[in-house]
Amino acid sequence: MESASMLSLFTRCLSADYVHTLAGGDYAIQCELPTLYLLFEWSDGCEDWHNNLTFLARRANPESPPSEAWYAHRGFLKVWNAMEAEVIRELTRIIRAHAVQSVICVGYSHGAALSLLATESLSRHLGSKVTVLGYGFGSPRLIKGKLPDVVSRRLSGYTTIRNIPDLVTHLPPAAWGYRHIHLVSIGKKGKYGPIQAHTSQAYVKELKTGKPISSVSEMTRSATEKMNASKVSGDKCVFRTSHPITPRR
Repeated sequence: MESASMLSLFTRCLSADYVHTLAGGDYAIQCELPTLYLLFEWSDGCEDWHNNLTFLARRANPESPPSEAWYAHRGFLKVWNAMEAEVIRELTRIIRAHAVQSVICVGYSHGAALSLLATESLSRHLGSKVTVLGYGFGSPRLIKGKLPDVVSRRLSGYTTIRNIPDLVTHLPPAAWGYRHIHLVSIGKKGKYGPIQAHTSQAYVKELKTGKPISSVSEMTRSATEKMNASKVSGDKCVFRTSHPITPRR
């Protein structure tokens, strides 16, 4: 995917009107047919930071067969689990009412971790109806240990974008068994300090370079090309969130 397209996704994530849910989750749904964008906000309060630091792993999908068991950061699982059913209901309603072909999950920092969990979940629940892609900017490490093949396939359309040497993307430590998937890098060594590299301004600056970003996922590339080719109208669909929410920036 070209850097300009990544920049468009990132700025969309930064400028969205988010709604606040249980456990501190903040998400937004935007619809530009034939694509739905599911966006996740970065850390914006004490509850988010508490969840960020609750990093001991637990099983991500206890309802699935043992052969599909995988483990992830406990705090991010808590946030996603609190909003998952609502998000899936809302997306399903929109997909039934409109000619939706793809769902793109996008998040930054704390929200990037949620975008990975959402990509896996939506691939499992909606993957037979739409193409599901995901992009996480400045994501902490989330997955612990090896993924079962079936889960890896669900996440084959997900890409993690790291601005070298973003500190957040190195936490929790790899020595503790946590890892990224489909990691690509922007920037270069020595240009930023570890904290500065995580700022949204630094990501925007590097994404504006216009240099192509090569994803390790061939499925991500082919699905994105198909999605872009299908964008003929850009019509916007109207939807609502069905639970009491607090709008926030």
